[in-house]
Amino acid sequence: MPRQYRKSRFRMWVSPLIGGPALALVGSVLLADELGYSLPSRWMALILLLPAAAAVADSFRLVLQWGRWNIYPVARAITGALFAAIAILLYLRINTGVLLPILMMALGVGAILRALISDH
Repeated sequence: MPRQYRKSRFRMWVSPLIGGPALALVGSVLLADELGYSLPSRWMALILLLPAAAAVADSFRLVLQWGRWNIYPVARAITGALFAAIAILLYLRINTGVLLPILMMALGVGAILRALISDH
């Protein structure tokens, strides 16, 4: 098995299996805050800026690999922008109700399942 294939396969597993539970944890903490359990501050929402920055940086890497008009770099850039928007919305306490925290938890569980079920 070529070394490059092993590295990409490792990266394909590690990122969702670390990011998925982190996303689900942040979502569940913010859901608890929305349901009335008091949190001292909403700084935890800013943790979402880390995967946002990673997704945008990865989109630049994919542009070099696949080209500017391929769907992979565009999808990663959109994902990064969405994560940044969600982090800012939650940090500024803009009333989103329980929808965004539940969406974050679902995305985290989905990332874990996709890593476990994926054939690649």
